[in-house]
Amino acid sequence: FGGRQDQYASAFGGMNAYYFEDKVMVSSYPRLIAEKFAENILLIFTGKTRKSPKIQESFKRITTKQKKALDKIKEIAFQADELIIRSDIVSLGKLFNEAWEYKKKSNKVTNKEIDNIYDIAIKSGALGAKICGAGQGGFMAIIVKKDKRSEVVKNLARLGCKEYDFGIDWNGVETRFI
Repeated sequence: FGGRQDQYASAFGGMNAYYFEDKVMVSSYPRLIAEKFAENILLIFTGKTRKSPKIQESFKRITTKQKKALDKIKEIAFQADELIIRSDIVSLGKLFNEAWEYKKKSNKVTNKEIDNIYDIAIKSGALGAKICGAGQGGFMAIIVKKDKRSEVVKNLARLGCKEYDFGIDWNGVETRFI
C-alpha cells in the first residue's frame, strides 16, 4: 500500500514536484525557493502511532466520493506548485487547509486527537496543516510564519506533540564503500 512519492523523494533529494503518469516526471525547485519554503514549515510528531496498512485498506475499493476527493487533492497540488514558486506562504496555508478537508473525505485519516491538534495549531497562528502519510497519527506538517512558530510549538507541546528539526537533503540517497 501507499504511494511511490517517498521512494522518489529519497532517491532524488532536494525539493521536487513529482508527476506520475506513464512515466514519472521530476521538477526540482531552486534551492532559494525550497529553503524559503522550509523556513515556514513546522514538522511535529503528534505523539500518536497507528498501523498504516489498516488505514490504507479502504483504498482497495475506491468509492465515487473518495475518487472525487483524491482528484481534488491532485488539483490542489498543481495550485500549490505555483504558490511555492511565488513563495506565497499565506495562500499555500489556505490550500493546505483545503487539501486537509478533502483528505478527510478520501480516507479515515483523522480522529479526535488529530482534529484537536489541527484546531489548536490553527488557533495558535498556523496558516495551514496536513497530516503526513496515512494519517491518524505520526507526523503533521504545519505552515506557519516564523513569528508565530514558538506559539504554535508551545500550545501543541501541551497536547504531547513534539517539534522535529528537519532540513532538505540535497543529495538524495547515497551509498559508501566501507
